[in-house]
Amino acid sequence: PVLSMIDTASVGLLSGTAQQAALNPAVSVADYGALVVAFMFTATTNLIAAAQAQDQDDGQGDDAPRTTLTLVTALKLALVVGSVFGV
Repeated sequence: PVLSMIDTASVGLLSGTAQQAALNPAVSVADYGALVVAFMFTATTNLIAAAQAQDQDDGQGDDAPRTTLTLVTALKLALVVGSVFGV
C-alpha cells in the first residue's frame, strides 16, 4: 500500500490525470498478483524439507529422488507462474 501511494504521488506530480487513472488498475493487479504467489516460497520450503527428511529416513543419502522431484516440480511451477505474470 505504501508503494502504491508513492507511485500515485509521483505520477500525479509528473504526469496527467489519464496516466494516474491508468496507474490504479495496474498497481492493483501487481499487488494482488504478488499476494497470490506469496505462498510459493513457503510451500516450496516446506515441501523440500519434508522430502529431504523422507529421503534421509529411507537411507537414500546423496541420491535423493523425492527431494530432486520436488525441486524440479517447484521450479516448473515457478516458470509457469512467472511466464503468466510476464505476459
